Amino acid sequence: MKKIALFAFIACIVPALTAARADDSASNVLELKEKIIELQNQGTLGIKNLSPCSQITTIGSYTPILEAKFKQNEFLLVYFEPLNFSTARPNGMYEVWLTEDMLILDEKVQTLLEKPGVVQTHYTSASPILDIYFNNRIEFESVPAGKYILKVVLYDKIKNTSASESLPFEVVEEEKPQTKQE
Repeated sequence: MKKIALFAFIACIVPALTAARADDSASNVLELKEKIIELQNQGTLGIKNLSPCSQITTIGSYTPILEAKFKQNEFLLVYFEPLNFSTARPNGMYEVWLTEDMLILDEKVQTLLEKPGVVQTHYTSASPILDIYFNNRIEFESVPAGKYILKVVLYDKIKNTSASESLPFEVVEEEKPQTKQE
């Protein structure tokens, strides 16, 4: 009988101790996240890992390509991560608000195409959002062969600031099927 009582006593106490440790751990993790938010809010907005890709799965999981060269009527996938974006704290929630403009420039840095607000990211959540990635797909329909520049402009609506990065790329003529000569 004592073994059953002892077993019941241990079974009741162990989950309570484990829950207390889990609460301490969760509290420590939340404190670290708050510190990260504080550092990001103080930092300068930036763009990191601006890369042409063959595939983008999720944050930090993408396959960069070595040469940003595309045939006419293909597309360019571009991955990047905002660095030091702001987090506001309205009503105990976490708010992140970023937008992106995209420009295509020629070799002489003349604007050929401008897409303001092509991406709008405005999140309000109960949990902190510490990392975000942007996934852009640019179609090259009827684009003449040549060298171009993709300019990405990121705006932090909370911090009221912006950052930009550029990515050179080339569009080459689409190979035409050869006809047989008789």
